[in-house]
Amino acid sequence: MIPVLSKWPTTESGCQCRHRARKTPWARLPRAQRSAWRLPVWPRDSLESGSRMHRLFGMPDPRDEMIDALRARLSAARDERDRLQDEADRAWGRVRQITSRRSYRVAAAGHRVVAGLLPARPTEARQSAPLPALAPCPRGLLIDVSALDEGTRSGIARVTVELARGLARVEDGVTLVRPTATGLAPAPDHHREVFGGRPTRAGTGPPLLLSATVHPGHLLQPWQRSVGHVQATGGRYVQVIHDLLPITEPDYFPLGMRRLFPIWLDQVVAQADVLVCVSEATRRDLLEVSSARAHAVVPPAPFLSGGDSGGRRDGDLVLTVGTVEPRKGVECLLEAAKNVSGWDRPIRFVLVGRPGWNSDRLIAGLRAAHADPDTPFEWREAVDDSALAGLYRQAAVVLQPSRAEGFGLPLAEALSTGAAILARDIPVFREVVADDS
Repeated sequence: MIPVLSKWPTTESGCQCRHRARKTPWARLPRAQRSAWRLPVWPRDSLESGSRMHRLFGMPDPRDEMIDALRARLSAARDERDRLQDEADRAWGRVRQITSRRSYRVAAAGHRVVAGLLPARPTEARQSAPLPALAPCPRGLLIDVSALDEGTRSGIARVTVELARGLARVEDGVTLVRPTATGLAPAPDHHREVFGGRPTRAGTGPPLLLSATVHPGHLLQPWQRSVGHVQATGGRYVQVIHDLLPITEPDYFPLGMRRLFPIWLDQVVAQADVLVCVSEATRRDLLEVSSARAHAVVPPAPFLSGGDSGGRRDGDLVLTVGTVEPRKGVECLLEAAKNVSGWDRPIRFVLVGRPGWNSDRLIAGLRAAHADPDTPFEWREAVDDSALAGLYRQAAVVLQPSRAEGFGLPLAEALSTGAAILARDIPVFREVVADDS
Protein backbone atom coordinates (compact mmCIF):
# COMPACT_ATOMS: atom_id res chain seq x y z
CA MET A 1 0.00 0.00 0.00
CA ILE A 2 1.37 3.42 -1.00
CA PRO A 3 1.27 5.95 1.86
CA VAL A 4 -0.83 9.07 1.43
CA LEU A 5 0.29 12.51 2.51
CA SER A 6 -1.08 13.60 5.86
CA LYS A 7 -0.33 17.30 5.11
CA TRP A 8 -1.02 19.39 2.10
CA PRO A 9 1.73 20.46 -0.32
CA THR A 10 1.93 24.10 -1.33
CA THR A 11 1.74 25.14 -5.00
CA GLU A 12 3.77 27.88 -6.64
CA SER A 13 0.93 30.32 -6.06
CA GLY A 14 1.16 29.73 -2.31
CA CYS A 15 -2.21 28.03 -1.80
CA GLN A 16 -2.56 24.57 -0.31
CA CYS A 17 -4.08 21.81 -2.44
CA ARG A 18 -6.16 20.16 0.26
CA HIS A 19 -8.57 18.39 -2.06
CA ARG A 20 -5.79 16.73 -4.06
CA ALA A 21 -3.46 15.96 -1.13
CA ARG A 22 -5.92 13.61 0.50
CA LYS A 23 -6.10 11.44 -2.59
CA THR A 24 -2.70 11.87 -4.20
CA PRO A 25 -0.05 9.30 -3.17
CA TRP A 26 3.49 10.48 -2.58
CA ALA A 27 4.87 8.63 -5.59
CA ARG A 28 2.45 10.42 -7.99
CA LEU A 29 3.38 13.94 -6.90
CA PRO A 30 5.52 16.01 -9.26
CA ARG A 31 9.25 15.90 -8.56
CA ALA A 32 9.36 19.60 -7.60
CA GLN A 33 6.72 19.11 -4.92
CA ARG A 34 8.44 15.98 -3.58
CA SER A 35 11.77 17.87 -3.33
CA ALA A 36 10.05 20.68 -1.48
CA TRP A 37 8.77 18.19 1.07
CA ARG A 38 12.11 16.52 1.79
CA LEU A 39 13.21 17.08 5.38
CA PRO A 40 16.80 18.11 6.17
CA VAL A 41 18.99 15.29 7.51
CA TRP A 42 20.81 16.20 10.70
CA PRO A 43 23.90 14.28 11.90
CA ARG A 44 23.07 11.65 14.49
CA ASP A 45 25.86 12.70 16.80
CA SER A 46 24.97 16.39 16.74
CA LEU A 47 23.92 17.77 20.09
CA GLU A 48 21.68 20.28 18.33
CA SER A 49 19.73 17.74 16.27
CA GLY A 50 17.13 17.12 18.96
CA SER A 51 16.30 20.77 19.48
CA ARG A 52 16.23 21.42 15.71
CA MET A 53 13.79 18.61 15.10
CA HIS A 54 11.56 19.81 17.91
CA ARG A 55 11.58 23.34 16.50
CA LEU A 56 10.93 22.01 13.01
CA PHE A 57 7.75 20.23 14.06
CA GLY A 58 6.71 22.87 16.59
CA MET A 59 7.10 20.51 19.54
CA PRO A 60 8.50 21.49 22.96
CA ASP A 61 12.05 20.34 23.61
CA PRO A 62 12.19 18.16 26.78
CA ARG A 63 15.64 19.55 27.50
CA ASP A 64 14.16 23.03 27.76
CA GLU A 65 11.69 21.76 30.33
CA MET A 66 14.52 20.16 32.33
CA ILE A 67 16.56 23.38 32.20
CA ASP A 68 13.55 25.42 33.29
CA ALA A 69 12.96 23.02 36.20
CA LEU A 70 16.61 23.29 37.28
CA ARG A 71 16.47 27.08 37.07
CA ALA A 72 13.31 27.10 39.17
CA ARG A 73 14.93 24.90 41.82
CA LEU A 74 18.05 27.09 41.84
CA SER A 75 15.93 30.21 42.20
CA ALA A 76 14.00 28.61 45.07
CA ALA A 77 17.26 27.62 46.79
CA ARG A 78 18.56 31.17 46.46
CA ASP A 79 15.34 32.57 47.88
CA GLU A 80 15.61 30.16 50.83
CA ARG A 81 19.21 31.17 51.39
CA ASP A 82 18.26 34.85 51.37
CA ARG A 83 15.40 34.18 53.78
CA LEU A 84 17.67 32.37 56.22
CA GLN A 85 20.26 35.13 55.92
CA ASP A 86 17.59 37.73 56.73
CA GLU A 87 16.50 35.72 59.77
CA ALA A 88 20.13 35.45 60.93
CA ASP A 89 20.61 39.21 60.49
CA ARG A 90 17.45 39.96 62.47
CA ALA A 91 18.52 37.55 65.24
CA TRP A 92 21.98 39.11 65.41
CA GLY A 93 20.41 42.56 65.56
CA ARG A 94 18.26 41.40 68.46
CA VAL A 95 21.38 40.05 70.24
CA ARG A 96 23.12 43.42 69.78
CA GLN A 97 20.11 45.19 71.21
CA ILE A 98 20.15 42.97 74.30
CA THR A 99 23.91 43.25 74.87
CA SER A 100 23.79 47.04 74.50
CA ARG A 101 21.38 47.46 77.40
CA ARG A 102 22.71 48.76 80.69
CA SER A 103 21.12 45.93 82.66
CA TYR A 104 23.01 43.36 80.58
CA ARG A 105 26.33 45.13 81.11
CA VAL A 106 25.74 45.31 84.87
CA ALA A 107 24.84 41.60 84.98
CA ALA A 108 27.93 40.67 82.94
CA ALA A 109 30.16 42.69 85.27
CA GLY A 110 28.62 40.96 88.29
CA HIS A 111 29.19 37.56 86.68
CA ARG A 112 32.88 38.34 86.15
CA VAL A 113 33.25 39.43 89.78
CA VAL A 114 31.60 36.25 91.08
CA ALA A 115 33.65 34.07 88.71
CA GLY A 116 36.85 35.66 90.04
CA LEU A 117 35.94 34.77 93.60
CA LEU A 118 35.18 31.11 92.83
CA PRO A 119 37.93 28.47 92.39
CA ALA A 120 38.87 27.58 88.83
CA ARG A 121 37.10 24.66 87.26
CA PRO A 122 39.14 21.56 86.37
CA THR A 123 38.53 22.09 82.66
CA GLU A 124 39.85 25.64 82.88
CA ALA A 125 42.89 24.40 84.77
CA ARG A 126 43.59 21.84 82.08
CA GLN A 127 43.27 24.46 79.33
CA SER A 128 45.67 26.82 81.06
CA ALA A 129 48.22 24.09 81.82
CA PRO A 130 51.51 24.42 79.92
CA LEU A 131 52.19 22.11 77.00
CA PRO A 132 54.31 19.04 77.79
CA ALA A 133 57.99 19.13 76.97
CA LEU A 134 59.00 17.82 73.57
CA ALA A 135 60.72 14.45 73.36
CA PRO A 136 63.97 14.07 71.39
CA CYS A 137 63.31 14.24 67.67
CA PRO A 138 64.01 11.04 65.67
CA ARG A 139 66.77 11.20 63.06
CA GLY A 140 66.91 10.24 59.40
CA LEU A 141 63.96 9.80 57.05
CA LEU A 142 60.65 10.04 58.92
CA ILE A 143 57.38 8.87 57.32
CA ASP A 144 54.14 10.13 58.83
CA VAL A 145 51.69 7.21 59.08
CA SER A 146 48.76 9.07 60.65
CA ALA A 147 46.58 7.98 57.71
CA LEU A 148 46.92 4.36 58.85
CA ASP A 149 45.33 5.21 62.22
CA GLU A 150 42.05 6.31 60.63
CA GLY A 151 39.08 3.98 60.89
CA THR A 152 37.94 4.66 57.30
CA ARG A 153 41.00 4.36 55.12
CA SER A 154 41.15 5.96 51.70
CA GLY A 155 43.67 6.01 48.87
CA ILE A 156 45.91 8.25 50.98
CA ALA A 157 46.67 5.29 53.26
CA ARG A 158 47.73 3.18 50.24
CA VAL A 159 49.93 6.03 49.00
CA THR A 160 51.56 6.30 52.43
CA VAL A 161 52.31 2.57 52.61
CA GLU A 162 53.77 2.35 49.13
CA LEU A 163 55.74 5.56 49.64
CA ALA A 164 57.37 4.11 52.76
CA ARG A 165 58.13 0.81 50.99
CA GLY A 166 59.67 2.54 47.99
CA LEU A 167 61.83 4.87 50.07
CA ALA A 168 63.00 1.98 52.29
CA ARG A 169 64.42 0.28 49.18
CA VAL A 170 66.68 3.25 48.39
CA GLU A 171 67.29 4.75 51.84
CA ASP A 172 69.11 3.07 54.72
CA GLY A 173 67.26 4.53 57.70
CA VAL A 174 63.43 4.90 57.57
CA THR A 175 61.29 5.44 60.69
CA LEU A 176 57.50 5.39 60.81
CA VAL A 177 56.21 8.17 63.07
CA ARG A 178 52.98 9.83 64.20
CA PRO A 179 52.41 13.22 65.89
CA THR A 180 51.79 13.29 69.65
CA ALA A 181 51.60 15.96 72.35
CA THR A 182 55.35 15.52 72.97
CA GLY A 183 56.39 15.56 69.30
CA LEU A 184 56.96 12.81 66.77
CA ALA A 185 56.82 9.31 68.22
CA PRO A 186 57.73 6.02 66.49
CA ALA A 187 54.81 3.88 65.26
CA PRO A 188 56.03 0.27 65.57
CA ASP A 189 52.44 -1.06 65.40
CA HIS A 190 52.38 -0.32 61.65
CA HIS A 191 55.85 -1.71 60.93
CA ARG A 192 54.64 -5.19 60.00
CA GLU A 193 51.86 -3.86 57.76
CA VAL A 194 54.23 -1.57 55.87
CA PHE A 195 57.44 -3.59 55.73
CA GLY A 196 56.10 -7.11 56.21
CA GLY A 197 58.28 -7.82 59.23
CA ARG A 198 61.51 -6.83 57.45
CA PRO A 199 63.80 -5.11 59.98
CA THR A 200 64.74 -1.48 59.40
CA ARG A 201 67.19 0.65 61.30
CA ALA A 202 66.78 4.27 62.33
CA GLY A 203 68.64 6.97 60.44
CA THR A 204 71.49 9.05 61.77
CA GLY A 205 71.39 12.19 59.66
CA PRO A 206 69.28 15.32 60.06
CA PRO A 207 65.55 14.58 60.16
CA LEU A 208 63.61 14.70 56.90
CA LEU A 209 59.88 14.51 57.60
CA LEU A 210 57.58 13.36 54.78
CA SER A 211 53.80 13.37 55.08
CA ALA A 212 50.99 12.57 52.64
CA THR A 213 48.20 12.95 55.21
CA VAL A 214 45.48 15.52 55.89
CA HIS A 215 45.51 15.57 59.69
CA PRO A 216 42.23 15.68 61.65
CA GLY A 217 41.43 18.58 63.94
CA HIS A 218 42.73 17.02 67.18
CA LEU A 219 46.16 16.50 65.59
CA LEU A 220 46.63 19.97 64.07
CA GLN A 221 48.40 21.44 67.11
CA PRO A 222 50.56 18.33 67.79
CA TRP A 223 51.52 18.24 64.12
CA GLN A 224 52.41 21.93 64.09
CA ARG A 225 54.63 21.48 67.17
CA SER A 226 56.23 18.36 65.69
CA VAL A 227 57.09 20.11 62.42
CA GLY A 228 58.53 23.07 64.30
CA HIS A 229 60.65 20.70 66.39
CA VAL A 230 61.99 18.97 63.26
CA GLN A 231 62.95 22.28 61.66
CA ALA A 232 64.47 23.58 64.90
CA THR A 233 66.86 20.58 64.93
CA GLY A 234 68.04 21.32 61.38
CA GLY A 235 65.56 19.09 59.55
CA ARG A 236 63.16 19.71 56.66
CA TYR A 237 59.48 19.06 56.11
CA VAL A 238 57.98 17.79 52.81
CA GLN A 239 54.20 17.64 52.33
CA VAL A 240 52.36 15.78 49.57
CA ILE A 241 49.08 17.44 48.51
CA HIS A 242 46.62 15.10 46.84
CA ASP A 243 43.80 17.52 46.07
CA LEU A 244 42.03 20.67 47.21
CA LEU A 245 38.52 19.34 46.68
CA PRO A 246 37.12 20.46 50.08
CA ILE A 247 37.76 24.00 48.81
CA THR A 248 37.11 23.65 45.08
CA GLU A 249 34.21 21.16 45.37
CA PRO A 250 32.81 21.75 48.89
CA ASP A 251 29.38 20.24 48.16
CA TYR A 252 30.88 16.72 48.28
CA PHE A 253 32.24 17.03 51.83
CA PRO A 254 30.72 17.33 55.32
CA LEU A 255 30.78 20.63 57.17
CA GLY A 256 33.63 19.58 59.47
CA MET A 257 35.96 18.85 56.57
CA ARG A 258 35.01 22.09 54.81
CA ARG A 259 36.01 24.04 57.92
CA LEU A 260 39.11 22.02 58.80
CA PHE A 261 40.78 21.75 55.40
CA PRO A 262 41.53 25.49 54.85
CA ILE A 263 43.06 25.67 58.35
CA TRP A 264 45.22 22.62 57.62
CA LEU A 265 46.25 24.00 54.21
CA ASP A 266 47.28 27.39 55.65
CA GLN A 267 49.35 25.62 58.30
CA VAL A 268 51.05 23.38 55.72
CA VAL A 269 51.80 26.26 53.36
CA ALA A 270 53.32 28.28 56.21
CA GLN A 271 55.57 25.46 57.50
CA ALA A 272 56.47 23.15 54.59
CA ASP A 273 59.92 23.42 53.04
CA VAL A 274 58.77 21.52 49.94
CA LEU A 275 55.26 21.03 48.54
CA VAL A 276 54.64 18.12 46.16
CA CYS A 277 51.43 17.81 44.13
CA VAL A 278 50.28 14.50 42.66
CA SER A 279 48.95 16.05 39.43
CA GLU A 280 49.10 19.18 37.35
CA ALA A 281 45.40 19.74 38.05
CA THR A 282 46.10 19.82 41.80
CA ARG A 283 48.98 22.23 41.25
CA ARG A 284 46.69 24.60 39.32
CA ASP A 285 44.10 24.47 42.11
CA LEU A 286 46.82 25.21 44.68
CA LEU A 287 47.93 28.29 42.76
CA GLU A 288 44.34 29.52 42.56
CA VAL A 289 43.40 29.18 46.24
CA SER A 290 46.76 29.88 47.88
CA SER A 291 49.88 31.95 47.44
CA ALA A 292 52.02 28.83 47.83
CA ARG A 293 54.02 27.47 44.91
CA ALA A 294 54.27 23.73 44.41
CA HIS A 295 57.91 22.76 44.09
CA ALA A 296 57.22 19.56 42.14
CA VAL A 297 54.48 17.52 40.48
CA VAL A 298 55.09 13.80 41.07
CA PRO A 299 52.24 11.48 40.02
CA PRO A 300 52.06 8.29 42.12
CA ALA A 301 53.31 5.27 40.22
CA PRO A 302 50.87 2.34 39.89
CA PHE A 303 51.26 0.15 42.96
CA LEU A 304 50.10 -3.06 41.31
CA SER A 305 52.26 -5.03 38.91
CA GLY A 306 50.89 -5.55 35.44
CA GLY A 307 52.60 -8.90 34.94
CA ASP A 308 50.65 -12.09 34.40
CA SER A 309 50.24 -14.10 37.58
CA GLY A 310 47.64 -16.59 36.45
CA GLY A 311 44.67 -14.20 36.20
CA ARG A 312 42.35 -14.72 33.24
CA ARG A 313 40.59 -11.78 31.59
CA ASP A 314 36.84 -12.08 32.24
CA GLY A 315 34.78 -10.46 29.49
CA ASP A 316 31.79 -10.02 31.78
CA LEU A 317 33.45 -8.29 34.79
CA VAL A 318 33.10 -4.52 35.29
CA LEU A 319 35.28 -3.26 38.16
CA THR A 320 35.07 0.01 40.13
CA VAL A 321 37.56 0.96 42.86
CA GLY A 322 36.96 3.84 45.28
CA THR A 323 35.58 4.91 48.63
CA VAL A 324 31.79 5.07 48.78
CA GLU A 325 31.06 8.79 49.05
CA PRO A 326 29.00 11.30 47.03
CA ARG A 327 31.70 12.49 44.64
CA LYS A 328 32.68 8.97 43.55
CA GLY A 329 29.44 8.48 41.58
CA VAL A 330 29.19 4.77 42.38
CA GLU A 331 25.39 4.94 42.37
CA CYS A 332 25.54 4.41 38.60
CA LEU A 333 26.68 0.83 39.28
CA LEU A 334 23.35 0.05 40.94
CA GLU A 335 21.42 1.44 37.99
CA ALA A 336 23.55 -0.46 35.49
CA ALA A 337 23.27 -3.72 37.47
CA LYS A 338 19.48 -3.42 37.59
CA ASN A 339 19.28 -2.67 33.87
CA VAL A 340 21.29 -5.75 32.83
CA SER A 341 19.85 -8.17 35.39
CA GLY A 342 17.50 -9.67 32.77
CA TRP A 343 20.04 -10.03 29.97
CA ASP A 344 20.94 -13.43 28.59
CA ARG A 345 24.65 -12.64 28.82
CA PRO A 346 25.69 -12.36 32.48
CA ILE A 347 27.54 -9.16 33.39
CA ARG A 348 29.02 -8.76 36.88
CA PHE A 349 29.64 -5.43 38.57
CA VAL A 350 32.21 -5.46 41.39
CA LEU A 351 32.80 -2.47 43.67
CA VAL A 352 35.93 -2.35 45.85
CA GLY A 353 35.96 0.36 48.50
CA ARG A 354 35.17 1.17 52.11
CA PRO A 355 32.13 3.18 53.25
CA GLY A 356 32.71 6.93 53.40
CA TRP A 357 30.75 9.95 54.58
CA ASN A 358 27.32 11.36 53.66
CA SER A 359 26.32 8.10 51.98
CA ASP A 360 24.05 6.24 54.41
CA ARG A 361 21.24 5.86 51.88
CA LEU A 362 23.62 4.80 49.11
CA ILE A 363 25.39 2.31 51.39
CA ALA A 364 22.04 0.74 52.27
CA GLY A 365 21.23 0.38 48.57
CA LEU A 366 24.63 -1.16 47.83
CA ARG A 367 24.27 -3.72 50.60
CA ALA A 368 20.74 -4.59 49.49
CA ALA A 369 21.93 -5.13 45.92
CA HIS A 370 24.87 -7.21 47.17
CA ALA A 371 22.47 -9.47 49.09
CA ASP A 372 20.02 -9.77 46.17
CA PRO A 373 20.86 -12.93 44.16
CA ASP A 374 19.02 -11.55 41.10
CA THR A 375 21.21 -8.41 40.89
CA PRO A 376 24.66 -8.99 39.31
CA PHE A 377 26.42 -6.74 41.82
CA GLU A 378 29.09 -7.46 44.43
CA TRP A 379 30.55 -5.07 47.00
CA ARG A 380 33.91 -5.93 48.57
CA GLU A 381 34.70 -3.49 51.36
CA ALA A 382 38.15 -4.84 52.31
CA VAL A 383 40.52 -6.24 49.67
CA ASP A 384 44.28 -6.56 49.94
CA ASP A 385 46.64 -5.60 47.12
CA SER A 386 47.07 -9.16 45.90
CA ALA A 387 43.31 -9.72 45.50
CA LEU A 388 42.87 -6.27 43.97
CA ALA A 389 45.58 -6.99 41.39
CA GLY A 390 43.74 -10.19 40.47
CA LEU A 391 40.50 -8.26 39.97
CA TYR A 392 42.26 -5.75 37.74
CA ARG A 393 43.65 -8.55 35.59
CA GLN A 394 40.26 -10.25 35.31
CA ALA A 395 38.20 -7.13 34.57
CA ALA A 396 37.13 -6.46 31.03
CA VAL A 397 36.40 -2.81 31.90
CA VAL A 398 37.45 -0.62 34.84
CA LEU A 399 34.69 1.92 35.39
CA GLN A 400 35.64 5.19 37.09
CA PRO A 401 32.57 7.46 37.39
CA SER A 402 34.07 9.88 39.94
CA ARG A 403 32.93 13.49 39.59
CA ALA A 404 36.06 15.06 41.11
CA GLU A 405 39.53 13.70 41.88
CA GLY A 406 43.02 14.87 42.66
CA PHE A 407 44.71 12.10 40.66
CA GLY A 408 42.80 8.90 39.89
CA LEU A 409 44.97 5.99 41.05
CA PRO A 410 42.54 3.26 39.83
CA LEU A 411 43.00 4.49 36.25
CA ALA A 412 46.79 4.26 36.47
CA GLU A 413 46.53 0.77 37.98
CA ALA A 414 44.04 -0.33 35.32
CA LEU A 415 46.35 0.84 32.54
CA SER A 416 49.33 -0.91 34.16
CA THR A 417 47.42 -4.23 34.23
CA GLY A 418 46.15 -3.90 30.65
CA ALA A 419 42.45 -3.41 31.45
CA ALA A 420 40.22 -1.17 29.38
CA ILE A 421 38.89 1.92 31.15
CA LEU A 422 35.61 3.82 31.02
CA ALA A 423 35.89 7.08 32.99
CA ARG A 424 34.06 10.34 33.42
CA ASP A 425 35.53 13.13 31.30
CA ILE A 426 37.25 15.38 33.87
CA PRO A 427 40.62 17.14 33.35
CA VAL A 428 42.66 15.07 35.82
CA PHE A 429 41.53 11.79 34.22
CA ARG A 430 42.65 13.03 30.81
CA GLU A 431 45.99 13.90 32.41
CA VAL A 432 46.37 10.42 33.96
CA VAL A 433 45.47 8.60 30.75
CA ALA A 434 47.81 10.79 28.71
CA ASP A 435 50.69 10.16 31.12
CA ASP A 436 50.21 6.39 31.12
CA SER A 437 49.39 5.84 27.46
